[in-house]
Amino acid sequence: MANIIIPGLPFWTAPEPATDEVQQICNDKKQEIENILGRNSETFVALLHRREIMCGSTNYVVKILIGSKECVHAMLSRMEIEFKTDFTVRAVKADMTRADDLNPFSDGKLCK
Repeated sequence: MANIIIPGLPFWTAPEPATDEVQQICNDKKQEIENILGRNSETFVALLHRREIMCGSTNYVVKILIGSKECVHAMLSRMEIEFKTDFTVRAVKADMTRADDLNPFSDGKLCK
C-alpha cells in the first residue's frame, strides 16, 4: 500500500529494510540502548525501520537484531528545530522477534 501524504501533516512510512544510515544511527546509540536493556549485545543489526518526518523533527522506529532470534524495537528522534544533529533514544521494547510488527510505540522502557 502506498503512503498517503498530506502536506503539513506527519506520517509514518511503511516498514523498509534498514539502510546504512539507519545502521549507523543504531551503532551510535548502541551503548545507550544496551544501558536501557541492562545488558550488552554482541550482535546489533538494524533489520527494518519506519520513519516519520515532522516539521522540525525526524523520528525512527527500528527493529534491531540483538541475538540469534531476539530483537528490540527502538524509538529514536532528532529535533532539527533545536539544531541538534544527534538522535535521542526515546524508548526501547525488549523481547521482540523478527516476526513482530514494527510500529511506533510509547510503552517500552523509557529513557531517563
